[in-house]
Amino acid sequence: MAILFLLLLSSDAFFAGLFTLPTSPGDLPSHVMLFLLGAVGAAILITRGLRAPVESPLLLPLRLRGAEVAMLFGGTTFVYGLFVTVQVVAALAGDAYVQQTSGLTVAEYARSGFFQLLAAAAFTFGVLIAGKRFTGDVSSRAQRVISMLGQATIVLTLVTVGVAIRRLFLYEASFGLTMLRLFTIVFAVWIGVVFLLTSAHLHDRLPVEHLTAILTTAFVALVAMNVANPEAIVAERNIERFAGTGKLDVQYLTSELGPDAVPVLVKNKEALRSACDRSGRPDNQRLHYNHSRIQAFELLDAACEPGWGSGWIFD
Repeated sequence: MAILFLLLLSSDAFFAGLFTLPTSPGDLPSHVMLFLLGAVGAAILITRGLRAPVESPLLLPLRLRGAEVAMLFGGTTFVYGLFVTVQVVAALAGDAYVQQTSGLTVAEYARSGFFQLLAAAAFTFGVLIAGKRFTGDVSSRAQRVISMLGQATIVLTLVTVGVAIRRLFLYEASFGLTMLRLFTIVFAVWIGVVFLLTSAHLHDRLPVEHLTAILTTAFVALVAMNVANPEAIVAERNIERFAGTGKLDVQYLTSELGPDAVPVLVKNKEALRSACDRSGRPDNQRLHYNHSRIQAFELLDAACEPGWGSGWIFD
């Protein structure tokens, strides 16, 4: 729970602001009072714990009791619930309020914390699997409580993954789409699918092995991305954004994307001219033959105007 809390704390300046203690002298008495109340409560719990009989953990199998799993899942749910509540407040308050509170621009706020949120989701996945694997025999009532808390954790984790994806879309709206950002979005969506499979696994309603289902979805996502032509998606998205903002990173489109993007780039005059200025001819040798390269050169050869160069080098 401490690791999860620190990950979420480092992922969101607005969330972290809730735990910044005021330094005004007038707030000191209330903080002292809260500290004393917490110290008294901790002392009572420690005293009761010292009086309880202790069994050697070396003689016990690695099994968690129902109360232990419920505390673990309940604490995780509480941390995620607090984080999601803050995100809802931030979304309703608007960008101006978030900027004023966190001191970050919308783009900086969107960029910060994405990978911490994914790490928190991965960590939560391990907690859920461990809780499922090492829970001993518990009563039906305890099992229902554990199941409800586990499902609540999954729902809140999915919301957190959605927050991460939303941040990446905000960042993309400011700076454009790249191959890395596209694959990161797809990876985050896949994590959401993994948690849906985990939800079915916790209820023993998954018709296949949990790991098999996860690997199958990963393979399907990989094939789907190859069929969808991601380079063309990136080029088309950036050109559409150019129509609304007037900002187009021609250097990235023509130097970082491959020949699969050319059928989209030839539709934009600025990108087309930059592509035509790069001279070269495709390699037609049998061992090096690539249909996309040949098709891209033919498109550029037909679209380039005199004086714009003779085609694009495809490495």
